[in-house]
Amino acid sequence: MREEILKSITDAESQATEIRAAAVEKAAAIVAAATERAATLETAAADACKTYRETQLQAAHADAEQEYLASIQQTKTAAERYCVQALEGSAASVAKIVRRVSGVNR
Repeated sequence: MREEILKSITDAESQATEIRAAAVEKAAAIVAAATERAATLETAAADACKTYRETQLQAAHADAEQEYLASIQQTKTAAERYCVQALEGSAASVAKIVRRVSGVNR
């Protein structure tokens, strides 16, 4: 009976060692798979961030270009108005100077 108990204990220890070895092997496989998945996710996230950055830069450039063109158009319109006003205001003065130079109405 003693031998049976010792054999049972030895068998149990043997099974425990096998279970532990299998668990260690499975844990190593899980760690390896997780490491590989983490690398894949890191690459995917880096690519997504790069794409997002490029998209945002393009959008910002387009917005800045539109604002620039709108500002140029606004300034051009203001300059044209100023020129028209200056020409309208100077017509009488120019006519007066021409009369003086040409000797009319002295």
